[in-house]
Amino acid sequence: MSPLLLSAIVGWLVGSIPTAYLLVKRLHGLEVHREGSANVGANNAFRTSGSRRTGALVLIGDALKGVLAVSLGWVVAIEAGVAAFGPTSAALLGAIAGHNYNAFLSARAGRLVGGKGLATAAGGFLLVLPWMVAVWAVGFVIGLVGFARWRGVRSTIPGNVVGTAIVPVVGWWWYGAGPGLVLSLFALLVLPKHVGQMRALLRSSSRLPAER
Repeated sequence: MSPLLLSAIVGWLVGSIPTAYLLVKRLHGLEVHREGSANVGANNAFRTSGSRRTGALVLIGDALKGVLAVSLGWVVAIEAGVAAFGPTSAALLGAIAGHNYNAFLSARAGRLVGGKGLATAAGGFLLVLPWMVAVWAVGFVIGLVGFARWRGVRSTIPGNVVGTAIVPVVGWWWYGAGPGLVLSLFALLVLPKHVGQMRALLRSSSRLPAER
Protein backbone atom coordinates (compact mmCIF):
# COMPACT_ATOMS: atom_id res chain seq x y z
CA MET A 1 0.00 0.00 0.00
CA SER A 2 1.32 3.45 -0.87
CA PRO A 3 2.31 5.77 2.00
CA LEU A 4 -0.26 8.35 0.87
CA LEU A 5 -3.15 5.88 0.84
CA LEU A 6 -2.12 4.32 4.14
CA SER A 7 -1.83 7.77 5.75
CA ALA A 8 -5.24 8.81 4.41
CA ILE A 9 -6.87 5.67 5.82
CA VAL A 10 -5.18 6.07 9.20
CA GLY A 11 -6.20 9.76 9.28
CA TRP A 12 -9.77 8.87 8.35
CA LEU A 13 -9.98 6.41 11.23
CA VAL A 14 -8.67 9.03 13.67
CA GLY A 15 -11.01 11.70 12.31
CA SER A 16 -13.96 9.33 12.63
CA ILE A 17 -13.67 9.28 16.42
CA PRO A 18 -16.89 11.21 17.27
CA THR A 19 -15.54 13.40 20.06
CA ALA A 20 -18.66 15.55 20.42
CA TYR A 21 -21.00 12.57 20.35
CA LEU A 22 -19.02 10.63 22.95
CA LEU A 23 -18.59 13.55 25.37
CA VAL A 24 -22.13 14.92 25.14
CA LYS A 25 -23.58 11.43 25.46
CA ARG A 26 -21.36 10.62 28.43
CA LEU A 27 -21.71 13.91 30.29
CA HIS A 28 -25.28 14.92 29.43
CA GLY A 29 -27.06 11.85 28.07
CA LEU A 30 -27.82 13.57 24.74
CA GLU A 31 -27.07 12.55 21.16
CA VAL A 32 -25.51 15.66 19.66
CA HIS A 33 -26.23 14.63 16.05
CA ARG A 34 -29.95 14.68 16.86
CA GLU A 35 -29.97 18.00 18.75
CA GLY A 36 -29.70 21.66 17.73
CA SER A 37 -28.03 22.07 14.35
CA ALA A 38 -27.13 18.32 14.37
CA ASN A 39 -23.51 19.32 13.77
CA VAL A 40 -21.08 16.98 15.51
CA GLY A 41 -18.70 19.67 16.73
CA ALA A 42 -17.82 21.97 19.59
CA ASN A 43 -20.35 24.73 18.91
CA ASN A 44 -23.36 22.43 18.79
CA ALA A 45 -21.99 20.47 21.74
CA PHE A 46 -21.95 23.70 23.74
CA ARG A 47 -25.40 24.82 22.60
CA THR A 48 -26.92 21.38 23.13
CA SER A 49 -25.41 20.76 26.54
CA GLY A 50 -25.40 24.34 27.78
CA SER A 51 -21.94 23.66 29.14
CA ARG A 52 -18.90 25.73 28.18
CA ARG A 53 -16.72 23.02 29.68
CA THR A 54 -18.19 20.39 27.37
CA GLY A 55 -17.79 22.67 24.35
CA ALA A 56 -14.16 23.34 25.28
CA LEU A 57 -13.43 19.65 25.76
CA VAL A 58 -14.90 18.86 22.35
CA LEU A 59 -12.88 21.66 20.73
CA ILE A 60 -9.65 20.38 22.27
CA GLY A 61 -10.48 16.78 21.40
CA ASP A 62 -11.23 17.61 17.77
CA ALA A 63 -8.01 19.63 17.45
CA LEU A 64 -6.02 16.75 18.93
CA LYS A 65 -7.44 14.47 16.24
CA GLY A 66 -5.67 16.65 13.67
CA VAL A 67 -2.45 16.54 15.69
CA LEU A 68 -2.63 12.76 16.05
CA ALA A 69 -3.40 12.21 12.37
CA VAL A 70 -0.41 14.30 11.27
CA SER A 71 1.84 12.56 13.80
CA LEU A 72 0.82 9.16 12.45
CA GLY A 73 1.44 10.46 8.92
CA TRP A 74 4.97 11.30 10.02
CA VAL A 75 5.43 7.75 11.29
CA VAL A 76 4.27 6.36 7.95
CA ALA A 77 6.67 8.67 6.10
CA ILE A 78 9.60 7.63 8.29
CA GLU A 79 8.81 3.93 7.89
CA ALA A 80 8.46 4.32 4.13
CA GLY A 81 11.55 6.53 3.80
CA VAL A 82 9.71 9.29 1.97
CA ALA A 83 9.32 13.05 2.45
CA ALA A 84 6.91 13.80 5.29
CA PHE A 85 4.70 16.42 3.62
CA GLY A 86 2.74 14.00 1.43
CA PRO A 87 1.79 11.44 4.11
CA THR A 88 1.15 14.06 6.80
CA SER A 89 -1.11 16.05 4.46
CA ALA A 90 -2.93 12.91 3.34
CA ALA A 91 -3.46 11.90 6.96
CA LEU A 92 -4.84 15.33 7.85
CA LEU A 93 -7.20 15.43 4.87
CA GLY A 94 -8.35 11.93 5.78
CA ALA A 95 -9.01 13.07 9.34
CA ILE A 96 -11.04 16.07 8.17
CA ALA A 97 -13.07 13.84 5.85
CA GLY A 98 -13.68 11.30 8.63
CA HIS A 99 -14.78 14.06 10.99
CA ASN A 100 -17.03 15.84 8.50
CA TYR A 101 -18.71 12.72 7.14
CA ASN A 102 -18.65 10.30 10.03
CA ALA A 103 -19.42 6.85 8.66
CA PHE A 104 -20.29 5.32 12.04
CA LEU A 105 -22.70 8.03 13.14
CA SER A 106 -24.14 8.30 9.63
CA ALA A 107 -24.96 4.58 9.67
CA ARG A 108 -26.59 5.02 13.07
CA ALA A 109 -28.59 8.08 11.98
CA GLY A 110 -29.49 6.87 8.49
CA ARG A 111 -28.12 10.06 6.94
CA LEU A 112 -24.79 11.81 6.50
CA VAL A 113 -23.74 13.50 9.73
CA GLY A 114 -20.51 14.98 11.03
CA GLY A 115 -18.79 18.17 12.00
CA LYS A 116 -17.31 21.05 10.03
CA GLY A 117 -13.68 20.00 10.42
CA LEU A 118 -12.19 23.34 11.39
CA ALA A 119 -10.79 22.37 14.80
CA THR A 120 -9.34 19.15 13.39
CA ALA A 121 -7.84 21.07 10.48
CA ALA A 122 -6.36 23.72 12.79
CA GLY A 123 -4.73 21.10 14.99
CA GLY A 124 -3.09 19.45 12.00
CA PHE A 125 -2.15 22.57 10.06
CA LEU A 126 -0.38 23.97 13.12
CA LEU A 127 2.14 21.18 12.52
CA VAL A 128 2.13 21.14 8.70
CA LEU A 129 1.43 24.70 7.50
CA PRO A 130 1.23 26.81 10.67
CA TRP A 131 1.02 30.23 9.00
CA MET A 132 -2.19 29.19 7.28
CA VAL A 133 -3.92 29.01 10.65
CA ALA A 134 -3.10 32.69 11.16
CA VAL A 135 -4.32 33.48 7.63
CA TRP A 136 -7.56 31.64 8.36
CA ALA A 137 -8.00 33.64 11.58
CA VAL A 138 -7.61 36.93 9.71
CA GLY A 139 -10.14 35.81 7.11
CA PHE A 140 -12.51 34.76 9.90
CA VAL A 141 -12.43 38.23 11.45
CA ILE A 142 -12.97 39.87 8.05
CA GLY A 143 -15.98 37.65 7.35
CA LEU A 144 -17.44 38.08 10.82
CA VAL A 145 -17.14 41.87 10.89
CA GLY A 146 -17.98 42.36 7.22
CA PHE A 147 -21.21 40.35 7.41
CA ALA A 148 -22.24 42.08 10.62
CA ARG A 149 -21.87 45.48 8.93
CA TRP A 150 -23.51 44.32 5.71
CA ARG A 151 -26.51 42.45 7.10
CA GLY A 152 -26.61 43.58 10.73
CA VAL A 153 -26.14 40.02 12.00
CA ARG A 154 -23.14 38.76 13.95
CA SER A 155 -22.47 35.08 13.20
CA THR A 156 -19.43 32.83 13.02
CA ILE A 157 -20.65 31.19 9.80
CA PRO A 158 -19.56 34.00 7.40
CA GLY A 159 -16.25 34.16 9.25
CA ASN A 160 -15.74 30.43 8.75
CA VAL A 161 -16.60 30.70 5.06
CA VAL A 162 -14.30 33.65 4.33
CA GLY A 163 -11.45 32.21 6.38
CA THR A 164 -11.69 28.84 4.66
CA ALA A 165 -12.05 30.33 1.17
CA ILE A 166 -9.07 32.66 1.51
CA VAL A 167 -6.62 30.03 2.75
CA PRO A 168 -6.13 28.18 -0.59
CA VAL A 169 -5.60 31.46 -2.45
CA VAL A 170 -2.89 32.60 -0.05
CA GLY A 171 -1.47 29.08 0.13
CA TRP A 172 -0.94 28.77 -3.63
CA TRP A 173 0.80 32.14 -3.69
CA TRP A 174 2.84 31.61 -0.52
CA TYR A 175 3.84 27.96 -0.63
CA GLY A 176 3.31 26.87 -4.22
CA ALA A 177 1.33 24.17 -6.00
CA GLY A 178 1.71 21.22 -3.60
CA PRO A 179 0.58 22.94 -0.39
CA GLY A 180 -1.90 24.99 -2.42
CA LEU A 181 -3.55 21.78 -3.63
CA VAL A 182 -3.74 20.42 -0.08
CA LEU A 183 -5.35 23.65 1.12
CA SER A 184 -7.79 23.59 -1.80
CA LEU A 185 -8.86 20.05 -0.86
CA PHE A 186 -9.26 21.23 2.73
CA ALA A 187 -11.59 24.00 1.53
CA LEU A 188 -13.58 21.53 -0.60
CA LEU A 189 -14.13 19.34 2.45
CA VAL A 190 -15.15 22.22 4.73
CA LEU A 191 -17.10 24.77 2.67
CA PRO A 192 -20.01 22.47 1.69
CA LYS A 193 -20.69 21.95 5.40
CA HIS A 194 -21.54 25.66 5.68
CA VAL A 195 -23.83 26.02 2.67
CA GLY A 196 -27.12 25.26 4.41
CA GLN A 197 -26.45 27.49 7.40
CA MET A 198 -25.16 30.30 5.20
CA ARG A 199 -28.30 30.20 3.08
CA ALA A 200 -30.50 30.22 6.18
CA LEU A 201 -28.51 33.12 7.61
CA LEU A 202 -28.92 35.13 4.41
CA ARG A 203 -32.65 34.44 4.33
CA SER A 204 -33.18 35.39 7.95
CA SER A 205 -31.06 38.53 7.72
CA SER A 206 -32.92 39.69 4.60
CA ARG A 207 -36.10 39.82 6.67
CA LEU A 208 -34.62 42.10 9.31
CA PRO A 209 -35.99 45.67 9.30
CA ALA A 210 -33.69 48.18 7.64
CA GLU A 211 -31.81 50.54 9.92
CA ARG A 212 -33.17 54.07 10.00
